[in-house]
Amino acid sequence: MKYSSAELTTSQSSELTAAPRPLTYDEKKAAEAAFRCDAFNPAWSQAALKVYHDISRAMVQLQVRSEMEHASK
Repeated sequence: MKYSSAELTTSQSSELTAAPRPLTYDEKKAAEAAFRCDAFNPAWSQAALKVYHDISRAMVQLQVRSEMEHASK
C-alpha cells in the first residue's frame, strides 16, 4: 500500500520505516485470531490489539476491493 506524506501522521511514518521485529507471543495469537475471524482476547497487550485491528482492517479492505472487482465484470 502506498501513502502520500499528507496521509501519514508522524507515528505512522516512523512505524513504516522502523526495522521489523519479531512478534511477541500475544501479537502472534492476535494475528492468528484476526485471520480466523476469532474474537480478540482482552488479556492480550495493546500491541496485540493493534496487530489484530490492522489485520482485520486489511482483510475487510481486501474483501471490499475483491467484491468491487467482481461486480465490475
